[in-house]
Amino acid sequence: MSGTARFGRTALCFFCIFIKMKKRFIPSVFLFGLAAGCTADKAFAPMTCENQHVTYSQTILPIINARCAMPGCHGAGSATGDFTAYAGVKAKVDNGSFRLRVIDLRVMPPLTQAPLSDEDIFRITCWLDAGAPDN
Repeated sequence: MSGTARFGRTALCFFCIFIKMKKRFIPSVFLFGLAAGCTADKAFAPMTCENQHVTYSQTILPIINARCAMPGCHGAGSATGDFTAYAGVKAKVDNGSFRLRVIDLRVMPPLTQAPLSDEDIFRITCWLDAGAPDN
């Protein structure tokens, strides 16, 4: 058998596989498009700080406890800032380093950890823009 004959047979096999896949693929795309179209006409309010209820105790503190206030980072007695209490966080907010490092530069949490989600960044920004109240 020559090389071209083998290539032709291989190409034909790939074509057959493509046709079989296409029969499954097109109905799937149609159903997905139909499902997506059903939700497209629903109106969603854009996320704004005005329609979010962001508080230190219910929104910001859980983020800080999970991502910042731990030994080796900003835990109790940390030289880089003790975030186990509001006063430690507020000191960094007041000197501008909190916004700079968390929001602007996004270097906190450190690059060795997963970054904050966009939602967490948004909520922290809302809290900072409101004056970082202890509420």
